[in-house]
Amino acid sequence: MKLKFLTPILFLSLILLNSCSKEDAIANDVANRTQEIQKVVFEVPGAKNISTSGTMLSFSSFEEFESTVSNLVDLVDAHEDVFVRQYAELSDEELNAIELTTGFVSQQPLIDFENQYGFTNSLRKKYNELEAIWLNNEELDPTTDPDNTIYFSAAEQTLINEHQEVMVAGKVYVFSKMSNTFEVHDEYGASLAKINNNEDVSQDPNITSYEKSNGSCTV
Repeated sequence: MKLKFLTPILFLSLILLNSCSKEDAIANDVANRTQEIQKVVFEVPGAKNISTSGTMLSFSSFEEFESTVSNLVDLVDAHEDVFVRQYAELSDEELNAIELTTGFVSQQPLIDFENQYGFTNSLRKKYNELEAIWLNNEELDPTTDPDNTIYFSAAEQTLINEHQEVMVAGKVYVFSKMSNTFEVHDEYGASLAKINNNEDVSQDPNITSYEKSNGSCTV
């Protein structure tokens, strides 16, 4: 009895098919798990950009937020895996060159998620813009590195707006690497305006402040 071996092209095709199926399965799982997520808009008095100020995503709980982050990370990993498997024989340097020539976007699943909700003012988008500007300098000044003020992962940045705000369980959280974290219970628009203007909110019954955070999106 003769043993039949798969041709390299067929073998690669099966690997890619399996990878694509995995990415599709994760994408469907993310879609099913994120049906309760909503985009909310609060009118912030005196806001410079009316179209995006006070616009954020709303989650029913921090567990839902964290599970969404985990699902997005898995989706990005699967997306990258599909691409890398096509060029398994290449070195990292050669692979980077292929990424540039083919226009591969590793964060495409994150972009797709934002587009799904019409979420145009994500922190991820702002961070990438700031990082591109910073990297475009001939000499990199570590004091102006965007990482100094933004510490969230790309998946977390996808779920938070450019002002580092997100709504969880009916409360708006405002995160900052440079100051305290704020929790807004009511009068959302007016309260966000006070925080954005660096007003003293220590006596405001609608706002609770917490000591400066150092990690992920938790209080």
